[in-house]
Amino acid sequence: MTFTVQNTGNLAGDEVAQIYYRHVHSAVPQPRLALCGFSRVHLNPGETGEVTISIPAERLRYRDPQNHKYVVEPGDYELLIGSASDDLPATLPLTISPP
Repeated sequence: MTFTVQNTGNLAGDEVAQIYYRHVHSAVPQPRLALCGFSRVHLNPGETGEVTISIPAERLRYRDPQNHKYVVEPGDYELLIGSASDDLPATLPLTISPP
């Protein structure tokens, strides 16, 4: 996934772009949000930069207590992008199909 970030301030600095996910209608209890990728980028004042974060499907897994193994549950997900778990202005839908 690739997106842009911009330094709107007057000083150079680092931004840690973060991507969280949530399963929209999970059959089992899962965390409300889970971090699945992040990247640090240095930007000068007014500079815009591209950030690319790879999110393999196995990052969306959870431990199935009945089968005692990690699984990725098929269904609808949301990817939430921002600078912190309480600042996620962009949301993208994602669907994982059954194998």
